[in-house]
Amino acid sequence: MKNIDFSLYWAYAVRKVSSSLLFAFRIFTFAFLLSVSAFVLAAPLTDSEYEELRQHIRSAYAENPATAITLTDTILKTKELTLEQQIKVLNYKAWFQLETDQLEEAMRTLVTYKAMTLRSSDPTLMYGYYNISGGIYSKLALYEQALNYFLQALEQANMRKIELVHQTENNIGGVYLALRKLDEAERAFTQYYEYTKPLNKPLDLSFAMTNLVKVMVAKKQYPAAKKLLERAITLQQSNQFDYHLALNYQLLGQVERETENYQSSVNYLQQAILLFSNSGTDVELINAKLSLAKTYHEMGKTEQAIQLTNEIQQQAMQLKNLSLTATVSEFSASLSESIGNFKELYMLINNLTKVDKRCCSANQM
Repeated sequence: MKNIDFSLYWAYAVRKVSSSLLFAFRIFTFAFLLSVSAFVLAAPLTDSEYEELRQHIRSAYAENPATAITLTDTILKTKELTLEQQIKVLNYKAWFQLETDQLEEAMRTLVTYKAMTLRSSDPTLMYGYYNISGGIYSKLALYEQALNYFLQALEQANMRKIELVHQTENNIGGVYLALRKLDEAERAFTQYYEYTKPLNKPLDLSFAMTNLVKVMVAKKQYPAAKKLLERAITLQQSNQFDYHLALNYQLLGQVERETENYQSSVNYLQQAILLFSNSGTDVELINAKLSLAKTYHEMGKTEQAIQLTNEIQQQAMQLKNLSLTATVSEFSASLSESIGNFKELYMLINNLTKVDKRCCSANQM
């Protein structure tokens, strides 16, 4: 893959800002039309109208999950949906809250979701409750509970449609990846990738490619990962899937660092940071910056690495994210050791011990 011309970086930034403004205008216009239609039309949406609405929601997510949450709130306030349609929109809302690390909000949304599902004549709608609950527990690193929920979701998926079965198995693959069961994760992700390839559903294919790349990188299969990343990035650029594009630029930056293409790594990671600043979460932004700090360190730019690490260490502590704080502190300690700053190293190790104890206490609650 050719390196991105760094001189185009600011031109790219300007283009993306313009694109973001246009996207925001489209969302505002769509929300306004929804509110008008709710006033004019009393009847619930037809199946075809709901399907069009669903595609708008998914498109909003692919560009910016936080904006998509606002869109789902606007849709729910129109009160022109059937009970089942409301439940499905709530499923999207909880999913987007999960993706943006709003875990408490996602749990509250699921409480409403479950209560509404119990009023529905379709009990298999509980699929969404189990599936997103699994995602929440996975984010909390409570993998046994996550697997239990995903298995319950799989039971419901088998009574609904094959697409949900594949999605759930893909989610289980994510748990395997987190547990470093890489062969099991690779099988799950490969099956989902092969399933999505002929469907003509770009967002589903984007998910599949991104997950498969993650396990390739974990297995250090860098040439294969880079080849698949080329295709994924082309797909995401053509569909303006900025959120997924940021994830893949970060992965490509990591691959380039591991294969000692350091300047290329810097370029891709800077693009990931730019995109995450507009469409990602604070955690994702910090992780991208941490990856950039690692590249600076490998390049011998120790001062830049230390400066960036100190910045994100403070940000991680402000988020009160124990796992992220521990990850950043661990890298900071390795930096201090590499330059012989043993006083700083001792302090960081002491802080890491405290964070580990707090993490253990949180997982025992």
